[in-house]
Amino acid sequence: MNSMISYQGHHIHYSLYKNPPTKPSLLLLHGFLASTYCYRHLIPLLQKDYQLIAIDIPPHLEKATK
Repeated sequence: MNSMISYQGHHIHYSLYKNPPTKPSLLLLHGFLASTYCYRHLIPLLQKDYQLIAIDIPPHLEKATK
């Protein structure tokens, strides 16, 4: 699930990959000059064992038009 929130005038894109609540949560934070796109191959591998939260950190935000 892809969503946007607004915080202090910035639109922040995040993706949630939910599993049953018994699974631990894992927050995916990318580094400088990256985006959540860098996790496209990792997410399918982790998704079976974790609830994943991937956040695009400013200024490398996913475009609101996507």
